[in-house]
Amino acid sequence: MIRRKRRINQVAALNITSMMDMFTIILVFLLKSFATSSANVQVSRNLSLPESSSENPPVELISIIVDKSNIVVDGKVVAVHDQGQLKQEDLDETGFKIVPVFDALVEHAEKAKYIAEQNKKFEFDGKILLQMDKDLPFSILRQVMYSAGQAEYSEFKFIAIKK
Repeated sequence: MIRRKRRINQVAALNITSMMDMFTIILVFLLKSFATSSANVQVSRNLSLPESSSENPPVELISIIVDKSNIVVDGKVVAVHDQGQLKQEDLDETGFKIVPVFDALVEHAEKAKYIAEQNKKFEFDGKILLQMDKDLPFSILRQVMYSAGQAEYSEFKFIAIKK
């Protein structure tokens, strides 16, 4: 058996080009597959959202949450209900408009319009992000949507759980 002598003074060169290519491909793959949304969607414990097959991500808008007992506008409880039945003093004479919801949305609309006057890049578009418990009756959804429409919010984005 013949043994070969190793050269002690030989410097090993490392070719990192292929490794850099690999890391670049991984980085591009991760960036393409990583989806983010700027919307801050908070789900209450008293809320079970319906399921949907929609692929559209949520957007940052004024939020209305109708859970099992409360109606929350932009983080503030404005009305309380019992399984979709509102107190009579919270409704107007027609029975459709929820006065506390309407008042809170009018306040937000006025602020948004004032900001739009001051900043030409911003415009008031009348969009609302709506989260509602799937077990509540449609009548309360209709009342919330009517109240929002009366406050100049006419476009609704609904939050649901992806199937």
